[in-house]
Amino acid sequence: MATGPILADPIPPPPPFYHPALGTIRGISKNGAYQYLGIKYATLENRFAVPRIMEYDGNGEINATMHGAPVVSPEFSYDMEAAFIHQALRKDEVPPISDCEGLNLNLTIPTSGSKDLPVVVYIHGGGFAFGSSWYPHYDQSKVISLAEEMNQSIIGVNFNYRLGIPGFLTSKEFESAGITANRGLQDIRVALQWVQRYISGFGGDPDRITVVGQSAGGAAINYLLHSDEPLFNQAMLLGGTFLMMRPDPQEITNKQYQAIVNHLDLQNLEPAERINALLTMPYDRFVTDMAPEMMSLTVSLGGPLAPGRATFANLTDDDELPLPGRRWCKRVFTLDSQFDGSIIGQSSLNELESGIKERFCTAMAQSLGEEATVKILEQYELASETSDSEALLKILQIVTDIAFFAPSFRMAELFGSDEQKWYMGFFNERNPWDGIYQGRANHLLDVSFMWGNYNQSYPARCWTVARALAETLINFTSAKDDSEVRLPRLDPAVGAEKRMVTIYGPSDEGIDSNSVELGDPKATQRSLGIFKLGDQTPGGLDALLDAIMAFL
Repeated sequence: MATGPILADPIPPPPPFYHPALGTIRGISKNGAYQYLGIKYATLENRFAVPRIMEYDGNGEINATMHGAPVVSPEFSYDMEAAFIHQALRKDEVPPISDCEGLNLNLTIPTSGSKDLPVVVYIHGGGFAFGSSWYPHYDQSKVISLAEEMNQSIIGVNFNYRLGIPGFLTSKEFESAGITANRGLQDIRVALQWVQRYISGFGGDPDRITVVGQSAGGAAINYLLHSDEPLFNQAMLLGGTFLMMRPDPQEITNKQYQAIVNHLDLQNLEPAERINALLTMPYDRFVTDMAPEMMSLTVSLGGPLAPGRATFANLTDDDELPLPGRRWCKRVFTLDSQFDGSIIGQSSLNELESGIKERFCTAMAQSLGEEATVKILEQYELASETSDSEALLKILQIVTDIAFFAPSFRMAELFGSDEQKWYMGFFNERNPWDGIYQGRANHLLDVSFMWGNYNQSYPARCWTVARALAETLINFTSAKDDSEVRLPRLDPAVGAEKRMVTIYGPSDEGIDSNSVELGDPKATQRSLGIFKLGDQTPGGLDALLDAIMAFL
C-alpha cells in the first residue's frame, strides 16, 4: 500500500493556535476540519514505567502537523487490519516506532472555533497487541466536519497506548521489581485525564466526554468502569467487552512470562539482570519472531482497573465485580456486528479448517458433556454431513453469539437502570469488498463505516448505512439528556423479545437504520437461542463461553 505525506486540504491550514496551558500549536486542515496531531499526553521514564500526564508552562510551541511516533507493535499491524476489513487506504508518513515517545494523541476540531463542545474519544482495538492512532480508517476529520454541517459540532480525539510486552507483560518477578501491571490500561486512563484537563483550551467541554471503543478498546472501557474516578460521561462499545476479554490470573501471567523469557533467551539470568535486559534490549525483539505468548498478552487480574474477573453470573455482584462507573457513566450504547466471530477465523481458525468439525465436537463433549454438546449441534445445525468449511462458519457464528452478542445483551439487560441508560444496536451491513467475508457483517467493518473514510470505496447504497451510523455517533455524543439520544432505550422492564434495538443495514435490502423488536430475528439477524442454550447447559452461559474459549 502506498504511503506519503499528509495530503493538502482545500481549506487553508489553521493559523497558529494558542492554548493557555500548552502554548502555541500549529496544525493542519483535513476534510474541512482542523487537526492537531502527535501531541504527547504522557511521559515515561522507561518502557515499563507508570505514565505521567504531561505538564506544560504555556510558553512552548508544538508542531502538531504530523502523526507522533507509534508505540511498539508489529510492522505488519496496519496491513493485517486492512486485510480484516478487506480494503486498504493510503497510509500517511509516520515516524519510527518508539517505546517511550509513543504516548501521543490526535485532536480534530471544527473550523468554527466554538466553545464548550462535546468530545468523542476513540480507543482502538487490536487485541492489546496491535493498533495505532495513525491508521487511516481511524481518522476522525470526516465525522467532525459532518457534525458541523449538522449544527452539532463536536471534537474528536484518538490516541496510542502501550501494547504487547510494554503494555501488558507482567509476572510475580515484575511485581517484586515494582513494575505495575496493566500499563496499557493506565495509559488509557491518563489519556482521558489529559482530555479532562486540557480539552477546554481547544473548545471542548470536559464534562461532556463520550468514549468509543472497538473490540479490545470496548473491553478497555469496561475495565475503566472499575475506576472510582469519573473518566467519561457516556460510552459506546463496538464489538468488545470484558466478558470477551477476561483478565488472566497470576498463574497464567507467570507462565506467559516464563515462555517469553525463554523465547528471548533470558532464562539463565538473575532476576535483576533479566529485568534490566527487558528494559534495555532493542524493542524490535518484542515484535519480530514473535512467540504465541507475545501476541496473546492481555489484561491481568488484580489492581484498581481489574479487581475482579467478569462472568455472566457476577455482573451485578459488587463484591466480586465492583463497578463504580455504573454510577458515573450515564449512558452506554453497545453495537455488535452480525459476524463479529470472523476475527477469530482470520486470526487463527481459518488455517485449521481441516477436521475442525470433529475437533469441535470432541472439545465440547469434553468440556460440557454429551447432552449439552448435542443441543449445541442441533441449535447451529452442525450435522454429520456438514462439511468442514460449513462447520467453520457455523463455529464462528457460535463464537459471535457467545463472545460478542450475549455479553452485550446481558450487560445491557442487567446494567440498564434510571441511573445508567443502555441502548443496543446491531450492525448488519454486508461487506462489499472482495475477500473471505464478502457479504457478511464482519468484525471491524462497523468502524470502517462509522468514521467515513471508505466513503469513496464502496457502492453508493453502503454510504447510507455509513451516514446513519455516523449520525448516531454524533447525536449520541451531542446529547445533553436522554431525550436527545435519538435511540430506543433497551428497557429492562419490558420482556426481552419486545425490547427495542437499532439495526444498521443491510443496505441491499433497502435498510440504512431502523428501530425493531429484539424478538424479530428476520429484522435483527440475531437469534436468542444462545440464551436458551445457556439455560440448558450446566454452568450456564459462563460454561459455554469457557468451553468455546478453551477450544479457540
